[in-house]
Amino acid sequence: MKRVEDFLEEAKQLSDTELTEKFGVYDNWKMLVQHHHLSLASGLIETNKFSFARLINIHGGRIVRLDHLETANVEIMDYLLPERTIDETIMFQQCFKANGWNHNLTLQFHPQTSDGYHKGGWDERWIRNVFQAIDDVSQYLIQEGIPACYIDARPRGTKPDLENMYTLEMRSQS
Repeated sequence: MKRVEDFLEEAKQLSDTELTEKFGVYDNWKMLVQHHHLSLASGLIETNKFSFARLINIHGGRIVRLDHLETANVEIMDYLLPERTIDETIMFQQCFKANGWNHNLTLQFHPQTSDGYHKGGWDERWIRNVFQAIDDVSQYLIQEGIPACYIDARPRGTKPDLENMYTLEMRSQS
């Protein structure tokens, strides 16, 4: 496992294209988090970098959508791993169990566009917007000691590699 702090440090040095090539930063980029979804949303809003957009009830779960500085948004889903293959889901579950993790949220990042979605095609500048939202969420998670697993921090189109996955461990209480 690798440290989230190392991912952030390296990613900040990359061009937009390199962010996608090396760390898969693009629309629908995901991370897993262990926290209560409404508490996480409230904490992010208190940073003044996020604002409440809407609450969505879907398939028996809930999504809190937050806007990030009018350039991107993050969806905090109170369920795990939408759109993953059965093999990937089993692999992540085994990893969580082996490490004593209990992740219960999926965070998914999107660029924010004037039409609400990028119907007119992808604009490479949106990669930086998505990464800035990832970075601001990450800084909050680090500050609060909230566990996370950056399942999409890898080259696009490649399979997850548990040995090289970026994680943020729960800060021990002293």
